[in-house]
Amino acid sequence: LVDTREDIIRTVRHMLATMGRAPMADALIAAQVGRGLRYLVAECLHTDDEAQIEEGLQRYRVYYKDHMLDHSCLYPDAERVLARFAPQPQAILTNKSEASSRLLLAALGVDRHFQAIVGGDSGFPFKPDPAGLRALLDRFGAPPAGIVGHAELQPWPDEVRVLFLRLEELALGARHVTQALTRLDDGGR
Repeated sequence: LVDTREDIIRTVRHMLATMGRAPMADALIAAQVGRGLRYLVAECLHTDDEAQIEEGLQRYRVYYKDHMLDHSCLYPDAERVLARFAPQPQAILTNKSEASSRLLLAALGVDRHFQAIVGGDSGFPFKPDPAGLRALLDRFGAPPAGIVGHAELQPWPDEVRVLFLRLEELALGARHVTQALTRLDDGGR
């Protein structure tokens, strides 16, 4: 939905620089994204020292709050995807904080599409744990077979993969969004 890669990378670069750490290649930073902020910070700092991780988290959060919209943008056709599913309840399940997710979606003008957001600070384990997804299913009274969503390029437990895959192509990048929509418009073929 939203390409936040560049702002995350720049935030990690800032954190590393202000903590006197050596810079990392963008690809190495990006490879740590998707498992929660604590994981990202610990891996990029190459430490399990809690004091250093807490300092890194604080620096990351302060910088990201002011810079999360510098380069972040909707993927091409994201508005079309959201409009296509507008009659159905839509929700966000993310490892980002709920507050920053709401700010990001509002700034990009798509917050109106979502009836719920489950963020990394919403009291559920981080994705790919299925607890957040189950909470959304319960909230909307949706049977698992009724879910249309996207899976990220990370290992998901089989039960989540079964629940959450009709638009898997979205995770492969923006170039696949139009193809996925075309297939849906043709009855999913």
